[in-house]
Amino acid sequence: MPISKRNRRGLLLLLCIAALISYTPRIITAFSDDNNIQISFEELEKIEEEIDAKREYKKKSKKKVWASKFKAPEQAFDPNEYQEEDWLKLGLSKKQVDVVLNFSKRGLKSNNDLEKIFVISSDLFDLIKDSTFYPEFEAKKQFEPLPEKEFIKVDINTADIENLKSIPGIGDFYAKKIIEYREELGGYCDTKQLLEIWKFDSEKYDEVSENIILNKKDLRLIDINSCSIDELKSHPYISYKVANSIVKMRLASGNYNQIEDILESKLIDLELFSKIKNYLKI
Repeated sequence: MPISKRNRRGLLLLLCIAALISYTPRIITAFSDDNNIQISFEELEKIEEEIDAKREYKKKSKKKVWASKFKAPEQAFDPNEYQEEDWLKLGLSKKQVDVVLNFSKRGLKSNNDLEKIFVISSDLFDLIKDSTFYPEFEAKKQFEPLPEKEFIKVDINTADIENLKSIPGIGDFYAKKIIEYREELGGYCDTKQLLEIWKFDSEKYDEVSENIILNKKDLRLIDINSCSIDELKSHPYISYKVANSIVKMRLASGNYNQIEDILESKLIDLELFSKIKNYLKI
């Protein structure tokens, strides 16, 4: 069916309008300035700081509004003696005051007790904490006698577990460890040997040192003129090499005349000798 002249004009007009709509943005962009927004890192950082400052200001404003409902006391006061009208003046509601009064009837001993009352917010507590005093309980505390320090003496070379546990600061764990290490050593010759026990540090030693003594008469000694290598190396201070050296020198040169003779071994220095001499005999 042939298109009429009128329809052709209408179609042509429609195409022109479509083209105009399609290309108009491009034409405007071509003749306009560069629309790309470029922001430097410094400018971006400044914008972020301004946003953070506004947020912080809003937070402080809210806090000031909340804090403004409370008033500082006119003078120092005993919270146990404060009445309903006194708490109301500080900014608490009637229900909150009832809660505080219930707690004060039991006796508030310090600001720690006051702070634990859930209706007293941190803002109110900070406002009144430096104005409180507790004369009744402070007086009792002042004249309260100090507990007497338990003072006992326990011989760590003869004590059993129960004796050791009677020392303040010594429980089952340390009592067992003290006895176990005593058996390995053959007895303690110095109270500071307790520091060689696992987890027994200088702080623990200072805590118990006033309550411990030792008797060195019952030390288990090793005869270096008759002992075997195994007997020597069973001691915590003596390694296999040192034990082997002591026995071999004895076999090569004969019995020792004095304990100091073992210093001829290149493996035994004065420090080691000072530790093992108390456990050796001729």
